[in-house]
Amino acid sequence: MKVILTFVLVLCLCYGVKSKCVMKSECHLVNGFPRNCRYNGTAVPVLNDDLSGEQKEDAIRIMLLRCPELTLDENGQIKPYNEIVACCDYAQLRGMADNLLLAEGVLGRCPTCLRNFVRQICELNCSPDQARFVDIDTLPLEDGREYVEEVYYRMHEDFMDNAFDSCSGVIVPQTGLPAVNLMCGNAPVCNSSAWFGFTGDITNNPLAPVQVNFLRTQTIEDSAY
Repeated sequence: MKVILTFVLVLCLCYGVKSKCVMKSECHLVNGFPRNCRYNGTAVPVLNDDLSGEQKEDAIRIMLLRCPELTLDENGQIKPYNEIVACCDYAQLRGMADNLLLAEGVLGRCPTCLRNFVRQICELNCSPDQARFVDIDTLPLEDGREYVEEVYYRMHEDFMDNAFDSCSGVIVPQTGLPAVNLMCGNAPVCNSSAWFGFTGDITNNPLAPVQVNFLRTQTIEDSAY
């Protein structure tokens, strides 16, 4: 019994240490895109006292629409507001909502496809468990803070493949071509790795705000989903 209790305690401690953020808030602009700050701390309530009533309503609306996994409990009900915690703040939520309008215009014809695409963006930026599957490289600012230069995003291969498959049938009416073809860049083969890779490739994708390297994994312990 002592051995079992010790194991459970160690397991809880390990996950407790990892359940934190690596980045949060915006502190620098690069080529017109805001870059997040390094943040080595725990997630904080989305609805903090610095927000106005209108901003709080907007934040909840965005969280429900774009990040329901972080906003609803296991019964599908909205969590108490003090339990809705994230590694992103209101400015990031508002920016994410605005930036996803283009993706919604292209992928919104298939709700499952759009939901999968949006979820990986929400988890990367806002998950309270961010440090478990995200690593970052940073550069220093003169005020002592560090901004994110590059992101390493570990994602389970099943989610990558299923998300790609859910979007493979979405056709862009103007071209008659699958939307994923446009989102694979110049990759010789348009598959899940090429699709996700292009979305985070600042060299070839002018809409990518920061370099995000998607790392396929087969283990759930250190990956998203």
